[in-house]
Amino acid sequence: MKALLGGLALSDIIPISQHHLIEHALDMLLAVFLLIAVYDARTSPSRYSNTGEQSETDPPSNQST
Repeated sequence: MKALLGGLALSDIIPISQHHLIEHALDMLLAVFLLIAVYDARTSPSRYSNTGEQSETDPPSNQST
């Protein structure tokens, strides 16, 4: 996308001021999406939460009964 914007600006299809505005807006949007993805990954319940359940693919535990 950035390469396309750069090409359009170099070809004088869009003014350089609009090129910079659009490029910085896309950078900010990408940063926001990255922060949302990291937040979601860290706050989602983990696959191995402490529920006491064990899946069939997990190795057997060494709990004595």
